[in-house]
Amino acid sequence: MTCVDGLWGECIVDEMPDCLPGESGTCEIEPGEPPGLWFCSDTCQIGPCITMCTPGDTFECEGQCGIGEATCQDDGTWGECNEYIIPRCRPGEVEVCDGEDGAGYHRCTDECVFGPCDPSLACFPGEVARCAQCAAQECDADGNWGECVPFPGGTCTPGETQDCPSACGIGWQVCGDDCQWSDCHGFGGCTPGQRQVCPAMYCGVSYRICGPNCVWTACIEAGY
Repeated sequence: MTCVDGLWGECIVDEMPDCLPGESGTCEIEPGEPPGLWFCSDTCQIGPCITMCTPGDTFECEGQCGIGEATCQDDGTWGECNEYIIPRCRPGEVEVCDGEDGAGYHRCTDECVFGPCDPSLACFPGEVARCAQCAAQECDADGNWGECVPFPGGTCTPGETQDCPSACGIGWQVCGDDCQWSDCHGFGGCTPGQRQVCPAMYCGVSYRICGPNCVWTACIEAGY
């Protein structure tokens, strides 16, 4: 810098820097991929191209079924590629259909259109159905039922009952639809320590407590 009238003038660099600290710009990471961003370092050099974008920026992209547009989200990442023309289906998708030989399923092709209706498929891919009282099977990607697998932890038959130890002696439990035993229910009228509101004889609120013998005590006046 040069002294003019006793004051130092502007600092003139001998060579123009690549950039000024704080600057940024778009850059290409890979051909055909969404652009990234570079940031200027404190030494006035352009930094590496990183996978990031400025919220609101758009990029023309190629989706599964044609050309579309992706938008940079608030977190600085590119959103999904939204095709300009909404496709009828996504490759690999399966849907129920009505064919000449009856109801069946058809699969979406790589051209994003459904193929012919195939009545030979036994089920809808991903569908789960009960194959035994406590077991289920899943439909595979080819439309065939898989192996019949028992429910995890299934230990009983729905509706079945058995004796069990309770706080008041021997109780009973029932098997639910999930093939799991319920909690043990005592043969007494209640569970020890349980509380229940009961009609007040005079005024306020009354309650009763289940005793250790699984029998309700008399109502206790609690007042307001």
